[in-house]
Amino acid sequence: MRLSTANVMSCCKSCGNGCKGGLDPQAWAYFHKHGLPSGGSYNTTEGCQPYTIVSPCRHRENISPYENCPYRNGTPACQTSCTNTLYGKRLDEDYRFAKKPYHLPKNEKAIMRDIMAHGPTTTAFGVMNDFFSYKSGVYEPSKDAEFVGGHAVKLIGWGMENKVPYWLIMNSWNEYWGDHGLVKMRRNHPGIKLEEECWAAVPDTKRGHSHNLDKDYENL
Repeated sequence: MRLSTANVMSCCKSCGNGCKGGLDPQAWAYFHKHGLPSGGSYNTTEGCQPYTIVSPCRHRENISPYENCPYRNGTPACQTSCTNTLYGKRLDEDYRFAKKPYHLPKNEKAIMRDIMAHGPTTTAFGVMNDFFSYKSGVYEPSKDAEFVGGHAVKLIGWGMENKVPYWLIMNSWNEYWGDHGLVKMRRNHPGIKLEEECWAAVPDTKRGHSHNLDKDYENL
């Protein structure tokens, strides 16, 4: 079952600025210390707190049929109970935890080994203005590209295309951006540096699902 992205976005005060962006190391730490309830993607009834913040929206891609994303509407308040009324558990019975998160070595072989052993990692990089128009192939910034801001993504794999090594990245800008929401980004590129900000954690199966809500929400 999926973990609740709505919970970490609205409830983790140290993770960033809600809908306006966040910091993946702090999100991993929140998963470790506080735990996360279950919750499916938008428009589902999966888990305790499914993603109900906004419908799919347009970021900067012109071909998307969606409306522009409402960045200025603010992040919804943290919910202290299951928002899915069809779910059979209470929120305090539904938490999962991770072991202590770790920063991966700045080495592509080490990152590959971790993905093979434990699954995707998160990473971050500096977005250049030509990144928004990516469609296919292996992306690397053009010489005239200008810096826009930082961005966190999910690193799910790697490969070679026309002898160019790349990381396979899952972005959060819906299926109309890039290659159905994915992008191939050149490995070990000095202007991208994806290898420098990889973070991950593994599930802590020894910790129970019970949760002291009063204590934890006082510390948020």
